[in-house]
Amino acid sequence: MLASELFGEKWLWQDTEISDITINSKEVKSGSVFICINGQNTDGHNFAQNAAENGAVAVVAEKETACSCPLILCENTKIEMAKISSKFYGEPEKNLKLIGITGTNGKTTVSYLVKNILETAGKRVGIIGTNEILVGDEAVGIQSSTPTTPNSLELHKIFAKMLKMGAEYVVMEVSSHALDLHRVYGLCYEVGVFT
Repeated sequence: MLASELFGEKWLWQDTEISDITINSKEVKSGSVFICINGQNTDGHNFAQNAAENGAVAVVAEKETACSCPLILCENTKIEMAKISSKFYGEPEKNLKLIGITGTNGKTTVSYLVKNILETAGKRVGIIGTNEILVGDEAVGIQSSTPTTPNSLELHKIFAKMLKMGAEYVVMEVSSHALDLHRVYGLCYEVGVFT
């Protein structure tokens, strides 16, 4: 995907091909977009120059940050990550029926109950949660770096893979942390379940 397609009018530099998106400066390679996430233990803004030196073609940040590649500023990098990761992976969530399950207790149990009901009705169902990420009984092969609900970058990558695996529905556990940290920002659920 071209940078101008991914960033639209925010891209003011010579167009270039985007090969991937990451929030880990150690995973940056030539053609990567690095997103600065201010986490619990570290601030990604401190690694912007490392990302540029490793081949990043752009850095997305919430504040002016020293780096030797194009810097794209936004108000909230977690929200921006959800937007650009959806676009980068072809907006797969728009072709899936999403069912989100949230609550203090029972998310995992309810998600498997819903998955089994839909499969009994003949639907191809993916599940994202604390225990595993599957379509039917087949592992998706993408590991989440966070428990319960993956970050939005991982989530859109998972949705794209699930779509390729023939999923029609995705049943997912949505933790309160995921809601607070914008991991599911921009997703439109067919059904929301509170346990």
